[in-house]
Amino acid sequence: MLSRTADNLFWIGRYMERAEMMARLLEVGARITLLPSAGHGYRNEWDSLLQASGTAAGFAKKYGDPVQRNIESYLFFDRDNPSSVASFIETAREHGRLLRTALPAHTRVPITH
Repeated sequence: MLSRTADNLFWIGRYMERAEMMARLLEVGARITLLPSAGHGYRNEWDSLLQASGTAAGFAKKYGDPVQRNIESYLFFDRDNPSSVASFIETAREHGRLLRTALPAHTRVPITH
């Protein structure tokens, strides 16, 4: 039981790290769009976020053209995207639900839906 508890605690932390990384990636994309373009060629910062996160193929199937609001929504809120912030947090919460009976009552934080 202890190794199962440790395993779930590890994955809670790991999925929360992934959610934080994706949120930071979105922040970087927002900051890059504020910078002036140095060249005269095509530049799409938001498309580069899809490439960096490894979600370009899934996004292309669902939305097609890389439009900023769709990319932000896909990377942050879309539950169909297993790499979205919302999906990572949901997965971490599922691991937390598995731990509810293993943790002492005074250390539990209520998990609501």
